[in-house]
Amino acid sequence: RFAKLSVEVVVRQIIALSAMPAPCAEASVLSQHLLSAARRLSQFPPAELSALSDSELGARLREAAWVPGMGGGKMGGGDQLRFFPPGRVAHQLHGDLWPRFGRLPDDWRAGLSTFLQTLGVKQTLSAAVLAAELRDVAGEGQHSKRFALSIRMAAELAAALEAGAAAPDEVFVPTTDGRLLPAAHVFINDAPWHSRAAGAATLLHEAVSPADGKRLGCSSVREELARLCEEEGEVEGEVFGQSERLSTRIENLLLKYN
Repeated sequence: RFAKLSVEVVVRQIIALSAMPAPCAEASVLSQHLLSAARRLSQFPPAELSALSDSELGARLREAAWVPGMGGGKMGGGDQLRFFPPGRVAHQLHGDLWPRFGRLPDDWRAGLSTFLQTLGVKQTLSAAVLAAELRDVAGEGQHSKRFALSIRMAAELAAALEAGAAAPDEVFVPTTDGRLLPAAHVFINDAPWHSRAAGAATLLHEAVSPADGKRLGCSSVREELARLCEEEGEVEGEVFGQSERLSTRIENLLLKYN
């Protein structure tokens, strides 16, 4: 006689499968095995699944790399496929974030979307997850191997914020000199004549659009110049009798603050 199949047994099966090394050629086969287990798990009563979400085993399921994700490149004649923790896979991506994030395959969507959402597979990637990944790339220093990817991640994060996602406490953005810095310290280059000057402010990478830069928390060079002019105007002095040209005044401000 066989014991009744339980949520714990199916979850442990999924975790065991996720730990198996799968060559690229066999990834699709492993994906089908995991898909069968996921479908079986989704069929348990809501009360049993609710208990799973708060358990240590549920935490392991959310951390294990068992949800397949696809990339935009090609490998062996088909789309790239590998396995991720649920929070690194989404139904749709605005850009190719391979190999750090993936798009959920079509055969995993039918009848599973609601269940997978409870485990962290959302329609789009979490803004918090993207911000954390950008912070990790920033920690690798200048000219990180993932710098090109960070540009696409910044665009993905900007799209999430435009869609209404809560803004993370701090966002790192790619700069023209190959670093990732907090958005509050990076400026959109809307004044090229100033950006060519020695000692100019750190500029947002040109591959990130000005609109995305705004959403990520950057201000523009012109906004910063206007702020500096306002600060200079607050200094006590003679109101009338100002004879210097505006261009000379701005030049002096740049020399003073740079």
